[in-house]
Amino acid sequence: MHSKREGGVALVTGAGTRLGRAVALFLAGLDYVIAVHYNTSTEGAASTVREIQERGGHAESFPCDFADARNCAGLMQQAGQALGTITLLVNCASAYDQAPIRETDTELLRREFEANLIAPFQLIRAFADQTNAGMVVNFIDNKTAFVQPDYAAYLLSKHALAHLTEMAAAELGPGIRVNGIAPGVILPPERRNEEYIRWRADGIPIGRTGEVAHILSALRFLIENEFVNGQILRVDGGESVLRPGRHAGNYPGHPDRQP
Repeated sequence: MHSKREGGVALVTGAGTRLGRAVALFLAGLDYVIAVHYNTSTEGAASTVREIQERGGHAESFPCDFADARNCAGLMQQAGQALGTITLLVNCASAYDQAPIRETDTELLRREFEANLIAPFQLIRAFADQTNAGMVVNFIDNKTAFVQPDYAAYLLSKHALAHLTEMAAAELGPGIRVNGIAPGVILPPERRNEEYIRWRADGIPIGRTGEVAHILSALRFLIENEFVNGQILRVDGGESVLRPGRHAGNYPGHPDRQP
């Protein structure tokens, strides 16, 4: 077992790619030992671990397929045995499929809920079983402020995760704080073209998209402010105050609505 650093031990799900990777690197900079979770992003997870080590930190990678969320308790146990008691759980991993209700079959619905709700639920429960002092941060989505049936299964699962955040905060205190971050347009999928991104930016009150640094600043705030609990911090330039919000499903630039 690796000796715990001053920052503690953080398990970051989905840390092999995109925002999860950025979160893992950021927390390593705050002197956390990092458990890098991944599913299929084997090379990405190895790259995250390598970069943390090159910066003088400590990290190890742990595979787990959230298609069956029953695997999550084992993930928490393995990471804890290898690195020490987990003191910070960051649920970044997510399934993201666009489909309206009429096109959402049972398999799609199950896949979204397994990754976006049941896996975080199981991890939070396992986290609480192994410590009575720590913090959970769930990554949600500012789309939960909108009614967008083009993302039916995804948004239903993220709405449920938002409610789980509040429930867990109420149950697990005073030792464990649970909060959420709901990003706006920060890291759009690579398939979104520049025209679409400009159109999204025009629908944000401050007139531009965000950066990963804005998310990391929000995460640091939640870590440092010990009186914040059960809150979901929307980091989206004010986009979530608009209705119904802009998204790929109502983008007028392409007849098939898939930029």
